[in-house]
Amino acid sequence: MSVRDPLWSVLNATSLRLSLAWQSQDGVIALQPDTEIGIGDRSALLFQAIDATETRDILGVDLTAGNLYYFWVAAAWQPVIEIFDAEGYRLLSLDGDDIGFPDLVGEDSILFFAPEVSGRHHLRIGFVDPARKGDYVVEAWEDVGANFVNDLEPVVSQVSIEATDAVKREGAAGTATTFTFTLRRTGDLSTQQDVLWFAAAAGTSPAARSDFVDPDSLAERVTFAPGESVKTIAIQVAGDDLVEADETFEVRLAFPSAGLGVGQGVAVGRILTDEMAIAFSPASLAIAEGQSGATPVTVTVTRSGDLAAWSGFWTVEGHGDRPVDAADFVGGSLPLGVLSFAAGQVTAEISFSIQGDLTPEFDEGFLLRVAEPPSGTAFGRTERRVFTTTGTVLDDDSRIGITRISPSTPEGTGEGWLQAFFVHRVAPAGSTHSVAWRVEGLGSTPATGADFAGGVLPSGILTFAPGETVKTIEFRLAGDSLVEPLEEFLVRLSDPSPGITLDAASVAAAILDDDGAVRVEALADQMEEGSGPASALRFRVSRTDTADTQTVDWAILGGGANPVDDADFVGGVLPSGRITFAPGEAVRLVSVLLAGDSVLEAAETAQIALSAPFGGVRFATTTAETTILDDDAEVLFGRDGIAGNEGDAGTTGILVRLERHGHLDREVAIPWTVTPAGPNGQRAEANDFAGGVLPSGTALFAPGATSTSFTIPVAGDTLPEATEWFNVTLGRVHGIVLPERAQTGLIYNDEPRIAMAYSPTHVREGDGGTTAIDFVIRRSDDLSGTDSVGWRVTSGVSGVEAKASARDFAGGVFPSGQVTFAPGEAEKVVTVRVVGDRLVEPDLEYFAFELHTPSAGVSLGLAQASGAIINDDALVTVTPAQPRIAEGTGLATPISFTATRSGDISVAHSLAWSVRPAGTSPVDAQDFVGRALPSGRLDFAPGETVRTIAFSVVGDRLFETDETFALRLTPTSPGLSVAAATLQGTILNDDTRVSVAIDAAVQAEGQPGGTTPFTFTLTRSGPLDLAQSVGWSVAPTGTSRAVASDFLGGVLPSGTVAFAAGEAEKTVTLRVLGDALIEPDESFVLRLHSPTESLQLGTATATATIRNDDASITAAIAAPALPEGGPGAGAVFTVALTRSGDLSVTHDLAWSVAPTGAARATQRDFAGNVLPGGSLSFAPGVTTQDLTIAVQGDLLPEPEETFVLRLSSPSAGVAVATPSLLGTILNDDGVWPG
Repeated sequence: MSVRDPLWSVLNATSLRLSLAWQSQDGVIALQPDTEIGIGDRSALLFQAIDATETRDILGVDLTAGNLYYFWVAAAWQPVIEIFDAEGYRLLSLDGDDIGFPDLVGEDSILFFAPEVSGRHHLRIGFVDPARKGDYVVEAWEDVGANFVNDLEPVVSQVSIEATDAVKREGAAGTATTFTFTLRRTGDLSTQQDVLWFAAAAGTSPAARSDFVDPDSLAERVTFAPGESVKTIAIQVAGDDLVEADETFEVRLAFPSAGLGVGQGVAVGRILTDEMAIAFSPASLAIAEGQSGATPVTVTVTRSGDLAAWSGFWTVEGHGDRPVDAADFVGGSLPLGVLSFAAGQVTAEISFSIQGDLTPEFDEGFLLRVAEPPSGTAFGRTERRVFTTTGTVLDDDSRIGITRISPSTPEGTGEGWLQAFFVHRVAPAGSTHSVAWRVEGLGSTPATGADFAGGVLPSGILTFAPGETVKTIEFRLAGDSLVEPLEEFLVRLSDPSPGITLDAASVAAAILDDDGAVRVEALADQMEEGSGPASALRFRVSRTDTADTQTVDWAILGGGANPVDDADFVGGVLPSGRITFAPGEAVRLVSVLLAGDSVLEAAETAQIALSAPFGGVRFATTTAETTILDDDAEVLFGRDGIAGNEGDAGTTGILVRLERHGHLDREVAIPWTVTPAGPNGQRAEANDFAGGVLPSGTALFAPGATSTSFTIPVAGDTLPEATEWFNVTLGRVHGIVLPERAQTGLIYNDEPRIAMAYSPTHVREGDGGTTAIDFVIRRSDDLSGTDSVGWRVTSGVSGVEAKASARDFAGGVFPSGQVTFAPGEAEKVVTVRVVGDRLVEPDLEYFAFELHTPSAGVSLGLAQASGAIINDDALVTVTPAQPRIAEGTGLATPISFTATRSGDISVAHSLAWSVRPAGTSPVDAQDFVGRALPSGRLDFAPGETVRTIAFSVVGDRLFETDETFALRLTPTSPGLSVAAATLQGTILNDDTRVSVAIDAAVQAEGQPGGTTPFTFTLTRSGPLDLAQSVGWSVAPTGTSRAVASDFLGGVLPSGTVAFAAGEAEKTVTLRVLGDALIEPDESFVLRLHSPTESLQLGTATATATIRNDDASITAAIAAPALPEGGPGAGAVFTVALTRSGDLSVTHDLAWSVAPTGAARATQRDFAGNVLPGGSLSFAPGVTTQDLTIAVQGDLLPEPEETFVLRLSSPSAGVAVATPSLLGTILNDDGVWPG
């Protein structure tokens, strides 16, 4: 085993030898003879501590080739031990921490080593975490001759191991195969003895831990009861479906108990692979087909892995874009056959033949497929293992042929259709060929030169460059609008260059007349939609070939930039239908009714589309369009307002102007009426107008006119009165849109007056700062003096819900002030400033601008104007579809949030979003698809109110806490805000974990015939909605390991626990057999394994200790022979009783003295002239008691007399190891005559 580690370089060795630790080594392990260890002959114990300036210690030790060494380092925290030769090279050793199957080099705290060279070696001691270095102890054993026996103490029996059933196939994945080994004990079988076995990797293809069902149970002690000579070891090998070499492992014996030696200490197991791999040679085939006859193909099949006898079938199948078919092979069928391997045979051959030909064709692909039917199946049944390789049949014929895509083509109109023909060449690489071509008329109605562009029959020469396989012949037809029969023509190849033959030298084609097809057209390019009764939209569908019945479907669709929709048609849906032409019928009309309206809109496009031809229909055209003109107009009051002086007498006219927009080509008459309006006391009544009646009439727009006017006759008077109010209301007319049907008019008193002029009434508030609104105040009539008027802004607009408040204006108060007109001044402007903000408010907040308190002699005209602040802010509110979502177990689980925009949606807005970790259990990038924290941008188009934020979580099967994240929102557009800048989401753990715990970890084993229950509790946490299961098994552990015979049934228990849906807890109870043997406390571990797919392991192990509750009492007499002494001074025999084992309880026993032997002591030989006897009691914790036997001394010569001390009647749980002792009373009174 003293092989240098291949991972340890010359540089590593040199660096170690030059290190301070190597130069000033920290100690030497000196091995000394030791009769107390049962597995070796010499031992040593060394206590050390790593110096503060070092991270590892170097210890020297002298080793002898052929011996076996065991080194063990113990410390408070994860020590590491390695062994090096004298030149600083690390040596390979057997890792004792997980015996037999090494973990990472340099992570052992137990090390087995068998040197091949005698001399000084070096141990390097360190710690996994150098920061936790400290005190450590090294224990070393040397087994001379590597026989696992202390040669300094006698061996009374011997144990050997042999492989019983240990060369087997591993089996398929998910199965287990049992390998058995037999242990045989010979010699003295009268006592209980035990030995450790462990499995280890071996051979050139060593087994690995993963090859075993439970790699943690590959070592345990086997106990032979008194008289028992044979034991069996069973090792479970895990099957798989891997193609691999046969693998080897050893089962070794070690650490026999006192008096037991190891004979044959190693047995070998061999795991035979039962999987086979196949390789083909050549890996990919390319075979020229040949000109004629058969072209043989041979494929060598080489197998690896399982070399048992095997047979399967092989087939050749078409493969790729241009597959072979049966005609490509000799016999006219796809080849197939049987492939067989004898046991141990590695190679075999598959042979078939390709049929040669002179046909130019593409290279063709095939698939060679070898398949294994399941046991007992025949061809055609489900296959178990399939192996494939691909091949190509190479065309080796030198040929030229012509083909075309479509045998017939419509001629077209104007510039005719383009014709294309392919000329294919199959020839050896590097050759050049040419061929001539020409077009000829064909059939009863042959094509002529007039049918082709240029007016002549096309012709030409094609030249193939080396490697070129396809050329194209192209020419164009001459389109026309003549109805004519089908015309045929031939494209013919001729005059090939030497060395190549023509194959498919011509191809026929036809020119289809497309002038007798069905076509559709609109009866009018444009029409008005109308505003009253429905107007008809008409299309004509015609055909030239009227011989048969034919049908075609039609549908009206929207077209162009402003398409029609459902609302534009009577019935509210886009019309559709079917036309059936009867024989002889050439024309049908499609008529649909438009829904007229009075909505001002852009011109719209309606398109008819034909489809689903039946009965030989050919389409000349399939669509036609008509533009539907909007014939509506919008009429508005003029912006000068309606106001005038009443005059002192007679009639004064107040002019009302109207403006028209939109459709202007017709005459429109708009009726109008006047009604009183305004506050009480200021309402114009009938007597304020000419004739004493409220006026009415009609306003007439001439065709093309954009404006008109009419006059309201006001009756003049000399009465002092306030300004009087009235409404002018316009009547409804078809095709006329009236955005404002009424406007207020004012009749001014003739005295000087101040009044509001028209001013803009709507303003967008802005995002910050202020926005100005100007109100114009005008003075009329007498301008010679100085006049003034007060003004104020209020929320006093009646009839509206949303009113402006003081905070909407600069300074946070309603503005107010006074205007003073200087002599001759007629107009003043008052500027009111609105405060911009980012608040989402009602679309319009109304306020009033009022005039009040005019100066003396001044009357007020229009004293109030209303204004409105337009909200230009938007708010986005984001809500999760599910604030808490289970992560799932698949590739992705979607999460979505709905973003709803409110407020001003007339413009585009955007915001940025990102996901960030949050909370005490935050997410990280690995929780999301793409392994990055999601982020993005959300864009709202004008008018759009709802968008979705979506991203996906990566599902897993890990048990973890629920994880939280924050969705952060950042507006990136002016005027946009968010209701909440951060939202929290939770990814719910939907995985379940199971853990095991023991109810009472240490229990007494009990007495013979009884059992002691050890109960383990399995607890599931997480979602419990599924039924799940987990396997469990018991394995020995610790320095004093429990064995199978410690359990009821004599095997290490194992099993499976099944949880029903909703069930959180189950228990496993193991029954330990009681006995009367004195032994150390023994430990075992219950391990969980093989959970179902959705179940994770938490605490997977729980350790228990079987406490020894048996004790033994031994007796030893201090001096077995004493002189009897004289009278009154007799001898006293002292017997020391020693108790071992369980000292936790009280134990009792009886003792008595009886004569024995040829010269038997009698009762007179003992004090009191009685045979001594009595009882003894060991209190808890007491290990020794002394028993004294007093002899009656005398002066009589007599023989030496013997007696026996008997120990009997031990209490429960204690055995008497020394049931009797002999004592001799020596005569000291002279010679006995006998």
